[in-house]
Amino acid sequence: MRLWSLALLVASGMSGTAVAEEYSVAYLNVEKTFDSYQRTIEFDKDLAATGSKKEQEHQRMVGELKKLREGLELLSDDAKTTRQRELEEKVRKLQEFERATDAELRRDREQMVRRILQEIDQALQQYAAEHEYDLILNEQALVYKTTQFDITDAFIQWLNKQYKR
Repeated sequence: MRLWSLALLVASGMSGTAVAEEYSVAYLNVEKTFDSYQRTIEFDKDLAATGSKKEQEHQRMVGELKKLREGLELLSDDAKTTRQRELEEKVRKLQEFERATDAELRRDREQMVRRILQEIDQALQQYAAEHEYDLILNEQALVYKTTQFDITDAFIQWLNKQYKR
């Protein structure tokens, strides 16, 4: 456990007295924790698999468009007009598919990120209590730090053990 001495000045009545207390302080790299958390890793794999399936569907739709465009010039005017309408409808459906897919994947990612960050926060509360930390800071908020107070790797290891249960 890392301890950090803070001298607190407590003004009491007419006499100012100094009181020194020991506090257990640490900091955590939240981004590294998030990226190294097993749940995040598994979710990213699932999201990539979903994205891959959507990409296959996208490619199938693009292939259909290419087939409709082939030989368009060789058709009679009536057939060309009909094919052109089909082509325009397929293009519209493809664009809608792209918009919907992007929105769905973005929404799923945002929801999962929120859930994972909440899990990490709850786990950090438990970790702090178990390891008797008085204060754990986000590394990004620090102007100066030494690695002596960095608990990131230890917390990640603990967090992933908790997740596997």
